[in-house]
Amino acid sequence: MERELSRQRRKDSGPRIARRLNEQYRMHPAIARIVSKCFYEGELETNAKQVAKFSTTPSPVVSTNSSVFPDKPIVFIDMPYAQSEAPGGRGGERTPPYSNPEEAQAVIRGLSLLSLSDPKIRPSLAVLSPYWQQVRRIDRELDRNKGGTLANLAGFVPAINANTYCGTVDSFQGGEADCIVISMVRNNHHATPARALGFLRDKRRMNVLLSRAKWRLIIVGSLAFYEHVVAVASKLPDQDIGFLSDFLEALETENAAGHAAVVPWTTLKGAMI
Repeated sequence: MERELSRQRRKDSGPRIARRLNEQYRMHPAIARIVSKCFYEGELETNAKQVAKFSTTPSPVVSTNSSVFPDKPIVFIDMPYAQSEAPGGRGGERTPPYSNPEEAQAVIRGLSLLSLSDPKIRPSLAVLSPYWQQVRRIDRELDRNKGGTLANLAGFVPAINANTYCGTVDSFQGGEADCIVISMVRNNHHATPARALGFLRDKRRMNVLLSRAKWRLIIVGSLAFYEHVVAVASKLPDQDIGFLSDFLEALETENAAGHAAVVPWTTLKGAMI
């Protein structure tokens, strides 16, 4: 299929035996633009009626404190780079590499700031991560806080199954939710993209992670770490992580347009009551 689409882009003669479906109906247009930039060469478009719907209908998921946690379709909670020796940095990766306790804290804080725009409507919610170890860690934190700081989650419908908000990306293929919170986990000192990113190099899984949210996409990760990996990859042969570079560029574009916000974890953590 990909070879055929590549042939068509080269304007080769011959019958067309494949066609990419490039109109989407699920996501907020801002989320779709990031997905399009990262995985579809900018060809993914949002259906015109859906564009009108998202521009005129209030989001079912809102922030309880928009000055700290903005009401934007895309919010990136930016964790300190693990290599940083500055406050909040860890000066290297802690074990195990498939679980990130600080990101779990950031997920819980972000979830605690979510509310409903209409009490009569229960939006769906999913918390996803590439790694099962991180899913279990976050799930334990949800159970520990569901009667306290996360009592607000009673207003949301779990999107993984009837009782579970948390799942891996593989468990959520084909799923969707009004609000998706993603814990990326990876944040380390490794020099090569293969060791630094691991699972995150898989474009298909990353596509699923970024394309499941309808109204709100909340990502927890480290922009400085991704920028470092992209810079290293640019100097190495055969390092196919173009989508990560595209993601950083698309996020910056949506941020400048007012459709996304980058919130430092130190700011969000400092605002905790």
